Amino acid sequence: MELLAFLLILWCVYVSDAVWWTASDRIILSGSRFGEFQARRGPSLELREGKGFAAASLLPPFHYTFECDLHRGSESRTPILKHAHIERLATQALSAAAPLRMLGQGLWIYLFAVTPLTIALFGLLPTWRPLLAILVVWVITIVVMYRRAWRRLYEAKPSAWTSDAALMVLSPPGAIGAADRLTRHALAAVGGIRATSVIASPHEFCRIARLIYFDHESVASDAVKREIDEILDGRRLREIFDAAPVPEPGMTGFCHRCHAQVMRDSGGCPDCVGLAITPFRPIA
Repeated sequence: MELLAFLLILWCVYVSDAVWWTASDRIILSGSRFGEFQARRGPSLELREGKGFAAASLLPPFHYTFECDLHRGSESRTPILKHAHIERLATQALSAAAPLRMLGQGLWIYLFAVTPLTIALFGLLPTWRPLLAILVVWVITIVVMYRRAWRRLYEAKPSAWTSDAALMVLSPPGAIGAADRLTRHALAAVGGIRATSVIASPHEFCRIARLIYFDHESVASDAVKREIDEILDGRRLREIFDAAPVPEPGMTGFCHRCHAQVMRDSGGCPDCVGLAITPFRPIA
C-alpha cells in the first residue's frame, strides 16, 4: 500500500513538471525527427479565453517539443527566416537534446520501474541509500549536460539555464523532461506556420493550416492567412490543402476545415462553428 502511494505521489509530481501554460496564439510541434512532427494550436487543456495547459509526452519514447508564436513572421516588421536556416536551427536543437532524451528515458525507467521493483523485493530500509545515491548522480549528470547543451544552443542567454536546473534539482522527476525543456524555445524566432512547413510533413502542415485558415472562432489575422497562402503556393502544396478526404463507407459529406465525415451532404459541421458540410463528388 505504501509503495502504491509512493508511485502515485511520484507520478503526480512528474506530471506537474511536464505541463506548462500556453495560449491559442502558439503552435506546439511535437515529434522525434523531421517529417514526423505533429502540430497543435494552443493548449491541449483549455481553461479560459484560449489559454490553458499543454503537456509533453509522459511515456517513453519521449518526443521533442517546439513552441512557436503563430503571428511571428507573418508581421511585416518581422524578418522572414529562410527554409535552410530554420532547418539548421531545428537540427542543432535536436542534436543537442538527443543525449538528454536518452538520459531522461533511462531516469523514467529507473524511477517508475527499477526503484519500485527493488523496494518491493528487498524492502525500503536496506535499499533507500543506494537508490538515492544513484538518483542524485543521474540528476547531476542531466543538469551538467543540460547546462552544456543550453550554452551551445542559446548563446544570447548563456545563464538562463539555471532556473530549469533548479527545478530539476528540487524535483528530480522533472529532469526526465530535460530534452523537452531544452528544445521548447529553440525556434522562438521562427513563426509557427513557417516552422511547421519545415519540420512537419506536407500533409501535417496542410492539416494544421486548414484548421487555422478556416477557424471562425479564433479567427486568424489576414497576415497569417497570407503567410499560409505563400507557403502553399511556394512549395506547391495547394492541391493537398484543397483535396477532399478519402470517403469512408456510407459518408456523403465532409468538413473542408477538419475533414470530419458525415452521413449527409448539407448542414453544418458538428465540430467547427459556422462551417457548412461539403458533399463528396460522385465517383465516376
